[in-house]
Amino acid sequence: MANMKYKIIVSPVALKMLNSHIEFLSMVNPNHAKMVKKLILNSIGKISDFTYQYSVFILPGIPINRYRKQIIQKKYMVIYHIEENLIIVDYILDSRKENDWLLKDNS
Repeated sequence: MANMKYKIIVSPVALKMLNSHIEFLSMVNPNHAKMVKKLILNSIGKISDFTYQYSVFILPGIPINRYRKQIIQKKYMVIYHIEENLIIVDYILDSRKENDWLLKDNS
């Protein structure tokens, strides 16, 4: 696992979530929106370097160790899973919105 190189795939759902958030931010401050998008995408790119070092994401009814979460500056959460040599990003959330229950360290 340690030497394996993973390809990252961002799901259509995750891309829609990211684009929706960036569109909202750009109404207030387009430069900040660009910066946030770059930050999130760069952070997602680093998942392949530290694939198993991010916390396991646990919720009732979801198999343990199925998902992992990457927290970005306590504001954004990337939820992903691993399939063979793929990292699949399932969700990109703004953690400040009504997702506070997701930020709890439930690993």
